[in-house]
Amino acid sequence: MRNEVSKKVDLRLIIVGAVLAVLLCFYGNYQLRNILSWSLAFCLILAFSIFSIFKLKVKKISCKVFILSTIWLIFPILLTPFYANVEIHIKAILETLIYILFFICVFSYIIVDEKFFYQLMRVVIQVTLIFSIFSLFNYFIFKAAGTFSGFHSNPNTYSALLLFLLVNIFFFHKKILKTRKLLIGVSVIFSFQVLLTGSSKGLIGLGIIYFLLILFKTKRTNIIPALVFLIMASVIVGFYAEKSMERVQDKISAISYSNKNSYDESTVGHDSGKIRLFLMYDSFRVVSNNILIGVGVNNGQFYLTLPDSFRELMDSINSQNNITEMLLNGGVIAFFLYYMPLLFILIISSFKKRKNSFDQAIIILVILKLFLDAGMKSYNDASHVMAVTLIYYYYFVSKRQDS
Repeated sequence: MRNEVSKKVDLRLIIVGAVLAVLLCFYGNYQLRNILSWSLAFCLILAFSIFSIFKLKVKKISCKVFILSTIWLIFPILLTPFYANVEIHIKAILETLIYILFFICVFSYIIVDEKFFYQLMRVVIQVTLIFSIFSLFNYFIFKAAGTFSGFHSNPNTYSALLLFLLVNIFFFHKKILKTRKLLIGVSVIFSFQVLLTGSSKGLIGLGIIYFLLILFKTKRTNIIPALVFLIMASVIVGFYAEKSMERVQDKISAISYSNKNSYDESTVGHDSGKIRLFLMYDSFRVVSNNILIGVGVNNGQFYLTLPDSFRELMDSINSQNNITEMLLNGGVIAFFLYYMPLLFILIISSFKKRKNSFDQAIIILVILKLFLDAGMKSYNDASHVMAVTLIYYYYFVSKRQDS
């Protein structure tokens, strides 16, 4: 009887883990996202919903996670009639809700059975690793054109995904990967891929993860040697990550342009850093006129005044910054409802005297997310929705352990 139950559990685990990995690996692919992202997510949500209805069991913690993840949407939903393009507004809200519901359904296992959750994450890491190795093979052997981005269309979204997975691998590797050799192997492959994307956010994000990891995992007497090693390793990596270093330098030089008037077609050219700052300044202009209610979810594109020559350089027109994007989505109220729970959990976890692995993972995940938010729209990005969902679940699991 036990063997039959374990086989059923293993099969369910493999299916759910594989679906999650496929969604994460392909949601950033503009050609395949409808088939391999939204469709899979919707089917899994439907299956979980039917299962929950028949079992009549919905965990209170999952309900709390859902409320924390979606509370910011209430204000924009209520104000829908006042926004310019209602169709795009509603479509963006539904897309965000699908991702939130999907990850809540998948990660609810951490409340029911932590062991099953870690086994699920093991399947996700394994499948993601297979896809990532295949993408490397495709990039180097078949000389794929453009910057490396796995199977994503944007290297920034792919590097963000790998960064969030790395945090979970480092803090729960004993339960997910079991051996130190696997930990080293997977972390090296994922870190190398982040550098290969040429993403400046990815490079700095790696630095944030390894720096905080040293602070948490190294004894006080060994912190200084460990930090010296990290600095030396960063310098060495810098020589081999020319694309990332160049982009970091571009971002630093772009900051020297201190006002929007400095940005014209002759000075910006193909510099994405300057274009992002241009959009940030322009976003503040739009927000200042709509501070209370914003302009609608994903409606900022109709208000930003990016010149046509710049628009050709961008995949999509948005503020390229989640902080300003949230202000555009639903004004200052939606902004606070989105960020205040994360900041509250960060403060609570940081000031705990005895931090468990969940607390430490929360701290790095929140800091990493806040950093990435300064350079990309993320409220409806699958890897960010995954990270936020895990932050909330980890917080409640940690709280349960403390009690």
